[in-house]
Amino acid sequence: MRNGQAEMTQGEGGPEGKPGGRPPRNGGEASGAAVHEACFLTVTELAEKLRIGRNHAYELVRRNEIPHIRLGNVIRIPRHAFEQWIADRTEGTGRGD
Repeated sequence: MRNGQAEMTQGEGGPEGKPGGRPPRNGGEASGAAVHEACFLTVTELAEKLRIGRNHAYELVRRNEIPHIRLGNVIRIPRHAFEQWIADRTEGTGRGD
């Protein structure tokens, strides 16, 4: 029961790190997962942003045409590198012409 869980984690419990002792969630703070999502894109997210097919996005990665990192079989595109990659290829801005 989701509400029951929320009450347990936000309500009673011991100090942080002990069972039932999680601090209440702060709606204004980004969670660790949200920070991760902000720093890196998956290949699927890359494809969505570029409005291309997923296979085409994987091909760009395979040909090293887009900056990426590999962690075993996991591929991630650093957001700052993606944004720079786009800026370098944007015509009419004096960059990449």
